[in-house]
Amino acid sequence: MDEEWRPVVGYETSYEVSSLGRVRSLDRIIYRENRWKQTGPHRLKGRILKSFLLSGGYPSVALTAMHKAKIHHLVLEAFVGPRPEGLLGLHEDDDKTNTKLSNLYWGTYSKNWDDAIKNKKHSLDRLLKHIVHINRRKRKLTDEQVRTIKQLFAEGHTAYRVEQLTGIHRSTTILIQRGRTYVDIQC
Repeated sequence: MDEEWRPVVGYETSYEVSSLGRVRSLDRIIYRENRWKQTGPHRLKGRILKSFLLSGGYPSVALTAMHKAKIHHLVLEAFVGPRPEGLLGLHEDDDKTNTKLSNLYWGTYSKNWDDAIKNKKHSLDRLLKHIVHINRRKRKLTDEQVRTIKQLFAEGHTAYRVEQLTGIHRSTTILIQRGRTYVDIQC
């Protein structure tokens, strides 16, 4: 595959990104102070930028002192188009360091998990644990409160009585009783 270069969206006059996932700066003239505090033109020669890994393990580049960009996002935006709302930049082979255009596409969170399972990066068990973990972070009740609610229903108390005993709203206790929420917590 031949390497094709396109301008980086938002930095068209300064940077280009390639279909092979490389980023380069363009030759340009900037104005800056010299050691005598005089402002004047300074020629910058274009070069391939060094990439580094962000905390999630994604190759990235620094476009400015304050803007670090993931290379796979730059490639997708330049060659495929702007990121549709709610979609992620996905890697077909689940290798975060493979930023070639042929390996990238915009996709959903669930498609990302489908790819991970297909490529044997994660098992179905890990996916289920991940979903439970995400749901657990959003929880308002402790495990002990949920066990108490389930025990009270098992003893034959009504939703109104459970609300009185626990101080937790009836609608929440009914969802727990019917197995709609907190399904992973057993009595």
